[in-house]
Amino acid sequence: MRSCQLVDELAHGDFDAVDFTVYRAVSYSEFARFKASIGQPEQAIALYAKARPLLQAVVAENPTEFFRRDSLSRLCLDYARLARQSGRLSNALDACEEAVLLAQGLLDAQPNDHARRRFLATCTAERDRLRAQLPETIVTIGAR
Repeated sequence: MRSCQLVDELAHGDFDAVDFTVYRAVSYSEFARFKASIGQPEQAIALYAKARPLLQAVVAENPTEFFRRDSLSRLCLDYARLARQSGRLSNALDACEEAVLLAQGLLDAQPNDHARRRFLATCTAERDRLRAQLPETIVTIGAR
């Protein structure tokens, strides 16, 4: 959906290098969701691995931009779930920790947003589930 909006912006000339980077990241993550839905988790994980650093760089450049932080938090949660299902628990925990931090920041920015509160609860529950599955030493390292 967001990629369609970005394509419209491109057609009207309102598109800069950062927008193009976001477009690439969102496209990768949407294609990753598709690959996961048709039972190709390894291809989906590879696509998430391309999308995540792109969005991380954009968010680091402008940490107050709401849409990009929201996109990154959702991408991290999607990746964490897929990585957990594929047995990559430490990767899943790392992504989930990032999703929790981003979701908390989004909720702090809009404290009365119930959808944000639910999303944070979802991220936290996923993180707790992962922590329960991992050996104690890995959880301690991941929490730092």
